[in-house]
Amino acid sequence: MKQAPIKVFFIGSGAIGIPAVMALQESVEIDLLGVASQPDRPAGRKRRLTPSPLATWAESEGFSVHKPEKVSSQEFVDYVGSLKPDIVVVIAYGQLLRENLLHLAPFSCLNVHASILPFYRGASPIFSAVLGGEKESGVAIMKMAKGMDTGAVYRTHKVVLEDQETTGSLELKLADVAGKQLVKDIQDVVHNGLEAIEQNHDLATSCSKIDKSFGLLDWSKSAKSNLRKIFACQPWPGTWTYYQVGDKLKRLAICKASLVNSSSSKLTPGEIVVEDSCLQVACGSLDFLEVHRVKPEGKREMDIKDFLLGAGLTNGDCLTSVNH
Repeated sequence: MKQAPIKVFFIGSGAIGIPAVMALQESVEIDLLGVASQPDRPAGRKRRLTPSPLATWAESEGFSVHKPEKVSSQEFVDYVGSLKPDIVVVIAYGQLLRENLLHLAPFSCLNVHASILPFYRGASPIFSAVLGGEKESGVAIMKMAKGMDTGAVYRTHKVVLEDQETTGSLELKLADVAGKQLVKDIQDVVHNGLEAIEQNHDLATSCSKIDKSFGLLDWSKSAKSNLRKIFACQPWPGTWTYYQVGDKLKRLAICKASLVNSSSSKLTPGEIVVEDSCLQVACGSLDFLEVHRVKPEGKREMDIKDFLLGAGLTNGDCLTSVNH
């Protein structure tokens, strides 16, 4: 006898969840009951109310997206309960769920977390994996528990990080994996008795929310550390430094760079070497970062050779992390 479609209610906000909810919508084995996301928030220079990336997609597909201020409010929990879901799926939502929602459905809440748990629990697992120079990451399919990403794990789908992996490119990889695997994972949980295995909590690491100020480069750190930050901060918040123009400091966004061996003698961190339309920056570990693309304050992104034509920088000048 053919099994009835599994009734799923979906909760998410980040773009990483879009391939997953698309897969749920398209699968004949799933009955997607509804979608919830964060309320619209001010965004951009004009601070206009803007839906979350996932809500934007869902609304374009004709979903009436629910946007409760508090996901565990009794009103919202009662609404989801009235739909009688078999399981609730949560991806990159941004609020902790309380027990009244965690235990609402017969198969509880399933969370797709963007790390290999128990590592990188918290708000910035993709960013933190890139910043940490990890060789692999993945999505953990987890049975949600009361704590932050502490639940038992049903299955983990791993991916390899490339040498120049950015947060943006890794998010796309993990989103694709989640979209391809989620339907089968749900089926195995609901119909095939897939059991979750407790995490080794002694090995747990955590990562906090990243704010815009994190993108400021610190030349006293190693070149490798600064390069990882450049990768991790793409596409947001970007990385930057400051350079002297007359008696003023101007902001310079560093968009692309690489490690380089330099024959220069020991220089002060932030001191630059300009040669053959190339710009190298001394770092705190006696190594150098070569800058390839930049975005000067108030201008477009450009190759370093175009920037150097008008910047007036010479050997011995310094880039700085201090804006005063």
